[in-house]
Amino acid sequence: MARINRNLNMLGFMLSIASGVLWPSMPTSIGLLPIVVLFLILYLTNSTRWAMGFLIGCAVVILHANLFKERTSLLFQYDEKITLQGKVVSLYQTSNQGGQFTFLVERIDDNKLSFVLRPTIQVFESQFSDQTFTPQLGEYWQLHVSIKPIIGRLNDAGFDSEQYYVANSWSGKAVIDPSSPDNHRIQTSHSWRLWLHQKVTSQTDELPAFAYLLALGFGDRSHIQPKQWQQLKDTGLSHLMAISGLHIGLAMLIGWWVGIVARIVLSQCSLFNYRCYAYFPLILSGLLALFYAYLAGFSLPTERALIMGGAFLFMKAMRLYWAGWQVLLYSLCFILALDPFSILQVSFWLSFYAILIIYLSLWFIRPSSHSWVQKIRSILIVQVGIFIGLSPLSIIIFGGISWISPFVNIVVIPWVSVVTVPLLFISLFITAITGLWNDVDSAFIWQWVDVSLRPVLWVLERSSGVWVNMPIWCGYGVFLFSISLVLLRFRWHFSVMALWLGFLCVLIFPIKPEPKWRIDMLDVAQGLAILISQHGKWVLYDTGVNWPGGSMAQSVIIPTLQRKGIHQLDGFVISHTDSDHAGGRTVVEDQLNPKWKRSSENIAGYQPCVQGESWRWGQLQFEALWPPKRVDRAYNPHSCVIQITDGDFSLLLTGDIDAISEILIARQYPDLQAQVMSVPHHGSRTSSLFSFIEAVEPELALASVAKNNQWNLPAKDVVERYQQQGIRWLDTGNAGAISISVYEKQWLIEKKRGNQYEPWYRQIVRKGLE
Repeated sequence: MARINRNLNMLGFMLSIASGVLWPSMPTSIGLLPIVVLFLILYLTNSTRWAMGFLIGCAVVILHANLFKERTSLLFQYDEKITLQGKVVSLYQTSNQGGQFTFLVERIDDNKLSFVLRPTIQVFESQFSDQTFTPQLGEYWQLHVSIKPIIGRLNDAGFDSEQYYVANSWSGKAVIDPSSPDNHRIQTSHSWRLWLHQKVTSQTDELPAFAYLLALGFGDRSHIQPKQWQQLKDTGLSHLMAISGLHIGLAMLIGWWVGIVARIVLSQCSLFNYRCYAYFPLILSGLLALFYAYLAGFSLPTERALIMGGAFLFMKAMRLYWAGWQVLLYSLCFILALDPFSILQVSFWLSFYAILIIYLSLWFIRPSSHSWVQKIRSILIVQVGIFIGLSPLSIIIFGGISWISPFVNIVVIPWVSVVTVPLLFISLFITAITGLWNDVDSAFIWQWVDVSLRPVLWVLERSSGVWVNMPIWCGYGVFLFSISLVLLRFRWHFSVMALWLGFLCVLIFPIKPEPKWRIDMLDVAQGLAILISQHGKWVLYDTGVNWPGGSMAQSVIIPTLQRKGIHQLDGFVISHTDSDHAGGRTVVEDQLNPKWKRSSENIAGYQPCVQGESWRWGQLQFEALWPPKRVDRAYNPHSCVIQITDGDFSLLLTGDIDAISEILIARQYPDLQAQVMSVPHHGSRTSSLFSFIEAVEPELALASVAKNNQWNLPAKDVVERYQQQGIRWLDTGNAGAISISVYEKQWLIEKKRGNQYEPWYRQIVRKGLE
């Protein structure tokens, strides 16, 4: 009975912490008082003991959340430009835009912070030209920076920077002022990890597998290029090329076997008592795993693996017996108690879910013998189980699955585990030893590690076309199939039938009726991207900005469409070719292959989008109102202005037209009414004349802007100009992505921020901007 209560307490503790990141608001520290009182009542009355774990979990969440809030508030209570002193706690990462590193703040201006209130931030720099002044791991620096809150984009899909920062317990970001004389190194680094990293880098930087060697050796994935990331994703090998749970487990296994060999050797020597070497496997297993986690900088995935491995070693050392699910439950509770925000990380769900699937797969088959045939059968079934079990998460999070991943993993994982990782450990050891003498080069041993990865590189280079994009409802269907397999093991046939019947009812009779057509203004920061859809067909108006190594098309537009199971656009319109509107043009053309394309600029393969052009798309009529003619280079005044209507509801897309263009359009089209319009030029004072707004007479004005952007858009007087005429104003900086669903007799507005549920941490990282 005591064991059952303990397990129920652990389960309640885990569930309460897991729910903590979903709370709409967070109580202050005073909220701990009623929790303590209720806990004492339950303890003294000896009733509903399982609820005690739930209360303890709530208390842990409140403590961590208030500590995070206090650190963040402390960081922003000074001016925007401040001088920080602290320690570099990550490897320096370079990119096309500069560099970045994680910084533990110990002093702000002249104020020293207490140990528990020291915030961790991400620091960005782009103009340190002298590499001798590049901040390195373990160094203490003084930096003059501009401190900024975390203001992320919020869409149905794509990267969520606000969630990412909270998951890593980063309170903000800072940009270094390169011209400040206050920037200087206070203390050099004594990090052995940095020293070994630099040694290995100098000896491997010309090898084909250089990026993967650093990822496997130090958890440093900054050298993996976008093309390589895509190859890893396509083959399902992303988990393999970083120090994660698998690698920590391999380190423990290698340490265990080395310990066994050492025990056998020492047992032949009468100089040692048996008790001195009986625990060698446990000790060496733990030390090697700890060393490997140190090389990875004790990243969150390695910490999780280390805790789970530590639970296993503790169980062995104390001669305890815990079932597999108990080890998983206790480890999960311990991890969440240390860092409840880690549940926001995708890797958290993938790692624990994978372990749960392995446990369920082994329980499902219950091998009756230990023959090689049975072991191979078990491996195959576990691999199939992992593929089926992880497919729902892959579809929901990444928008698809790699059909080749089970075949690749069943070959590559054993190869890397048996060949590459042991060679890697040997190479690290030799490099560490020979590095003490500057004239000794250990590059030869790294060539062997590189050779061991050649088969993996061969597979990656031939992985094109193996990724299958799938709509999100497929993910729920595969999850239901996985649950059905478990229920059938218990012979609960009726439950399986009920689950599938409910799923089919939702598909056939959706809770929310399908609109006639839909408008999605995506949150692409300072740029514009609007999706128009009807009956599963899509048209895109503008793409947002691009930057070295990426674009909004790759980060937002394509993930959004993939989440809906869309692989091709029906149409694509470029208003004009400024970077913030057409930065992702080539990406859209290559990956979404639109059937027709239009632009006001003379671009090969594009039809004209100029005054007088009109075309029909399904039940929607498109009419181009501006510019009068095509040009060789389309700037703001040449933006393609389009009116889209179904006969009852009308949308006006305006690009970045200026005031003169507005005057001419209003004169030529006196009946220009539209219920919804996109605000010209992001709400700049160069546009949105009273006369133009009066001509359109919109009920809703939509602006695509970044919150707190450097151009201070939208202009305050422009917003007031719309509001004074009774027009509702929405912008993506405050509302996130904005969607309008058009029905027969009404149209409805949805916002990602504001009228939808939001967790408590978003306002904290945005510094109360909501």
